[in-house]
Parts: sequence; structure tokens; C-alpha cells
Amino acid sequence: MKLLNPIELKVGLTIVVTIVLTCTLAVSGCNGNGTTEQTDTPGAAENRKGTPKEKQNVKIDPQLEQFVSEAVSDLARRLEIDEQEIEIVEAQFVTWPNSALGCPEPDMMYTQALVPGYRVRLSADGHAYHYHGASDKPPFHCPAERVSAPAATGSDESRDVR
Repeated sequence: MKLLNPIELKVGLTIVVTIVLTCTLAVSGCNGNGTTEQTDTPGAAENRKGTPKEKQNVKIDPQLEQFVSEAVSDLARRLEIDEQEIEIVEAQFVTWPNSALGCPEPDMMYTQALVPGYRVRLSADGHAYHYHGASDKPPFHCPAERVSAPAATGSDESRDVR
């Protein structure tokens, strides 16, 4: 029996995961059950203890709330500030054009396949911060100089990422 080297194993696993996620997304998008987004009432973000402030008119899909919370917590740790000082600018589902998830590292090669995911944009002290993720994986910080655009952005329709 031949053992696969780590690169072959990683590429094969990435392809399988991408196919499964793409099929799951395609099937869940065809069920005809349009869902509405939950939105907070004006001022509700300020009334929740420990919650960062949300930019006016920013709607956060309930399925993204955990990822947004994780991104805010990570940024607060990085900047050594309170979470309340961080503003949520945007949180949305996207489709990344490859496995770099919109944050390619120099001199790296990535699997060229559409990857369902999300992005969270935050602001603190006048600076923008980007967090990206795929499927149900936790968000990671993407330095501004490496941020690239998604292949497509999500609609107002909720997606099942769990």
C-alpha cells in the first residue's frame, strides 16, 4: 500500500471538501425556503453588555454572529482595546475564487476552486481590519496588503454554514 505524501493528501482533501461544500450549498440554495434576516432594533447593540458597536444599517445574518464575535474578540486582543471600541462595518457571505480565501500569501499556490465562505470587516481607531473564513471555520485576520476580492458576494438569503 502506497502512502500519500502530505502535499498529495492536502490537495486531495481540499478538493473533496470543496466539492462537498459546493454541493451542499447548491442543494440548500434550491429548497425554496427564503428566510428573513434578523436585525436589531436601533440602539440594541449599545444596550448589550460587551458588544461592539455596529455601523448604522449593518445587518448581520444570525449564522454569521459567532464568526463576527470571534473576529471582534481577536481584534480586541491584538490591539489591546475593549471590544466596545470596535465597529462592525460589514459581515457577509461570499464565494472565494480559490483556497487562499481572499488572503493570498506571496509565492504560494492555491487550489483554483470556488470556496463558500464569509468576510467580516471591522474598524477601530480609524483603521480597517479584515477577517475571512470558509464554511464553518473560524475567521482569521487578513492584513490589508493581502486582501483580495471575493468571486461573488452573498445575497440577503441565509445560508447553512454549520
